[in-house]
Amino acid sequence: MKEMLLKIITAGDGGVGKTTLLYRYVEGKFLTDTKATLGVEFFWKVFNTNDKQIDLQLWDFGGQQVFRHILKNYASGAHGALLLFDLTNNSSLEQIDEWVDICRE
Repeated sequence: MKEMLLKIITAGDGGVGKTTLLYRYVEGKFLTDTKATLGVEFFWKVFNTNDKQIDLQLWDFGGQQVFRHILKNYASGAHGALLLFDLTNNSSLEQIDEWVDICRE
């Protein structure tokens, strides 16, 4: 069986649900109480498809402004990104362009 490692980053303003989404995907449970992610946290998910083992490295970026200068380094080598925003918070949508820039660099 072939093995494939994929690095996926999640980005967006603080409080939009990045950690909750990843926890739900990896653990299969809804997390009701979370704390702000400081810097970067990691999740890992392994699954098999078409005779391949896929190892997903899921990087959870802290959304606070103070961490954004270090995130460009962490985004290096990513195979994809999930950009999240909060529909009830227009500011989080307005910041998406900045998150796109961080992920693309």
